Amino acid sequence: MGGEPERDEGGLPPVDIEIPDDARELDRDVHAYYRELRAQRRRRRVERIITPFTRHGMVVPVIAGTLALTLFAGTMLTVITSAPEPSSVPAPRITAPISAPASTPPSTPPSTPQATPAAGKLGGPLPTAAVWIDNKQTPLSGLSPAVLAVVPPVCHCLVTLRQLTEQAAATQVKIYFVGTGSGVKQLASLAAQVGHGTVQVVDDRHNVLAAYRPTGVTAILVRSDKAVTSIHRGVIPGFSFRADLERLAAPGAGYPASPAPT
Repeated sequence: MGGEPERDEGGLPPVDIEIPDDARELDRDVHAYYRELRAQRRRRRVERIITPFTRHGMVVPVIAGTLALTLFAGTMLTVITSAPEPSSVPAPRITAPISAPASTPPSTPPSTPQATPAAGKLGGPLPTAAVWIDNKQTPLSGLSPAVLAVVPPVCHCLVTLRQLTEQAAATQVKIYFVGTGSGVKQLASLAAQVGHGTVQVVDDRHNVLAAYRPTGVTAILVRSDKAVTSIHRGVIPGFSFRADLERLAAPGAGYPASPAPT
């Protein structure tokens, strides 16, 4: 060992073998040997993977084309689904320039006063005419505020007139029974039965209140300014005008309230 190579009797060529004194000197060769083994194993794994593809020349191009087409389709689908719809895109806001305020505000046209209804119409004043109370001529417009109960010549309406009189008395509104011709005598009897001297009978000799087209017992409510506020035709028992009568009795509109009894 360490000298000239010895010849083997088997006919093999001579080798020069050097045995180191320390085994650690062989570490480099051992590492190189293991690296070579690992490299051989990697090559065998790669060969097993690519061998099926190399047997047929068309397999690899087909697979590559399929992968490329799949990637392209996925990319296009992503672009289409992520793009906002036209209707969801908010329109750009256009802000008008702020102009300086005018030095003087524009003048507003004066409001046109509403026309007052004519005399003899709802909302208008009583007609300018005369009526008779106890055979004395009296201006019709002087009977306000009040309830003018127009009663037909033939009337079986004692209950209706009593209820109307009671509601007027409860709201401190004066009430008149209005008739014409032969019906005035009947009214005097009815007024005595329901009013006990508090209801006056009005003789409308010229039939002025016919302008309000009375039907049956008709209650004409007149405000203190001589304006007709409401007309109730064909009044029957069970009616209620209390809300309308209370508005007539309000200050400035209705009949003055009587002083409270002491």
